[in-house]
Amino acid sequence: MPARPSVALSPLLLLVAAASLHAQGLAVGGGGIYAGSRASGPGRLQEGYGFDAFAAVGGGPLSLAGGYQRSVQALRDVDTRVTLQGPYLEPRLALGLGRGATPYLTGRVALLRETVRGDVVTVSNSARTAVGAGLGFLVPLGPAINLDLAAHYTRFDVKQDTRAGDGALVRAGLVFGFPRY
Repeated sequence: MPARPSVALSPLLLLVAAASLHAQGLAVGGGGIYAGSRASGPGRLQEGYGFDAFAAVGGGPLSLAGGYQRSVQALRDVDTRVTLQGPYLEPRLALGLGRGATPYLTGRVALLRETVRGDVVTVSNSARTAVGAGLGFLVPLGPAINLDLAAHYTRFDVKQDTRAGDGALVRAGLVFGFPRY
């Protein structure tokens, strides 16, 4: 059975859209995330997985992304799942050090809603503020498509009480649009 024209043209349309974003200094991207926590003891947040998606604007080596992240994690030694989700801002400074992969410094400020679901209770009124910094690499896959690899150290707090913690956020995804630096 022959491929429908719309399916066959999809990769071409994706490249045209990426080239258009590239020309305007805009980008969209997203990927999978690993969220780890440096907490120990019963009832403390464990590692989990999720995704993020963003749009960014940039000129030269500076860019600013705004996006949404979501991860699902478990509490240690308890049959409970914690979902952290919400918007974030992420400034980036590309360190154009030559050809190939472009390293960048990044920061992140996120306002995350925490939903706790267990066998007995569901709570969704906690809010977390997360602040972090990290290092990433954009690896060119095409004229306006990059593999985006990043790792952040993150410090977070819970506004309703005095709990605080820190951990890691690791991302692997694709960015469509930004030119090579």
